[in-house]
Amino acid sequence: MAQRTIVRDGEGVLALPHLPRLDPDGKLSDGGLSAINAAIRALYEKLDGGISFGSGEASSQAGNLDAQVIQLNVITGTNEIEVGHGLNRVPWGFHVVYRDGPVDVYASSVRSWGTDTMYITTVLAAGTAVIKIVPV
Repeated sequence: MAQRTIVRDGEGVLALPHLPRLDPDGKLSDGGLSAINAAIRALYEKLDGGISFGSGEASSQAGNLDAQVIQLNVITGTNEIEVGHGLNRVPWGFHVVYRDGPVDVYASSVRSWGTDTMYITTVLAAGTAVIKIVPV
């Protein structure tokens, strides 16, 4: 399974601030102070109730969390699925954030989870379903 790459922009992601430089005399200008204040305000707004799972688009970063949205198509039966992820660390679990059918989802082969893959098992009585998970 190829490793997924997280798209690190979009809804909920905090942009890196453009921090000012000091004047030649080593002082901070009024504009520089305003830039620092704006960066602090943006950070505060994201952390104070602005934490988000993002847009939910497949392969997107899950908002401002160290996580990724992964969309999977599920078929009838009990199936273990190898899921590639782009976290560059071993996930400790996942959240099911969307499912369009009566499908059960649970962790499997946890001892085999790695920095680029994890395993889940899906159980679907009949038909097909789409699920979105967020490894964390």
